[in-house]
Amino acid sequence: LANGRQGEAGVAFFFDFTNGTDAVAAFQQYVWVQTYQNGVECPSIWVDGTDSADRATKVQPGGTSTDADWGFALTDPDGIIEVQICDVGDWRKPVVATITLDLKQLQ
Repeated sequence: LANGRQGEAGVAFFFDFTNGTDAVAAFQQYVWVQTYQNGVECPSIWVDGTDSADRATKVQPGGTSTDADWGFALTDPDGIIEVQICDVGDWRKPVVATITLDLKQLQ
């Protein structure tokens, strides 16, 4: 669980991203994350206390790695959320992984 930079109650997911291309790249060029709570998509937030989302927008080429976070505002910090990780490289943005989390168990 995390807070947004504007005080929103939220959740954050952290990823390791390695740029294997020969150009500067952003994590979001390859991966898109969506989170749903009670069937409604949660809005993205900037996670308080970290700048990894900022760093992940300009990863240097040649195997450079960084951490990337993706935060979402929650309507119920004790509820259940569904997280979908999508492949941006495919124009359809297919879901490649789905995770269901009970937030009560994370506290």
